[in-house]
Amino acid sequence: MNACKCQIQAFCPNDQKTAEVYLYLLKQAKIPHRFNIEKRYNQKQKRNTPEAFAITISCKSYELSIYLKYPQLQIKHAQGYLDDQQELNNALGQLRIELRERRPKLLSDKKKCHCTESELLDGSNIRPRETICKLLKRMYGTGDFLLYNDTHEQIANSRYSKRVKRKMLNVLCAIKKRHGLDSQKNNLDPDMLSAVMPYFNELDISPITLSEKKAKYCSEEVFPNPLKYVQGETIDLLMDTDVLQVDQLDNN
Repeated sequence: MNACKCQIQAFCPNDQKTAEVYLYLLKQAKIPHRFNIEKRYNQKQKRNTPEAFAITISCKSYELSIYLKYPQLQIKHAQGYLDDQQELNNALGQLRIELRERRPKLLSDKKKCHCTESELLDGSNIRPRETICKLLKRMYGTGDFLLYNDTHEQIANSRYSKRVKRKMLNVLCAIKKRHGLDSQKNNLDPDMLSAVMPYFNELDISPITLSEKKAKYCSEEVFPNPLKYVQGETIDLLMDTDVLQVDQLDNN
């Protein structure tokens, strides 16, 4: 076996708008060290840009992709590869988290879990979920995505010192302006972000925030951290909270 994918399905109960806003927030991730973000050639901009309906990061042994299912099936439908209208309709509001492991990672999983190749696919391998959780924590921290003003208020009313609050609010403002935790976007010192993230995590909030406009668009003011969803800690907003599907990929 050279590769397999571990897929967690998530459903936003409202509609496609909710899923789109959630992905918009998730695309503001911090890209972990030694990972690259997937880019595709953009005909309009005449250059490679991040995927429109997904965020995918990769290293030598695996890649993590968070994507909207509906636009993917829309393309297949338009190209004549999908005739099932019900399948297309069912994809509305669906967000998927998918870990695609390559051979080095599979061999590591097999060794550490003491399992066979077939057991890598039948749920005996707990390592993919652990890997997903580890990556999500590095990308987003552990707190939820709130409205900017609500996040600002929680920081201002916290028990932290004035110095810590000032640093947190500076980070919050910079991320709001630059739309992301990644230092290449927000021009923040990575050490500064690393220093304040434990405080954000302790308050259970994320420095990635939701604008009033986006909240009005989807009628949601709080989005759970994806880490909580994968760990089964929340049923708010997302349904089917513990669906893990493992499939073998093409060996070519």
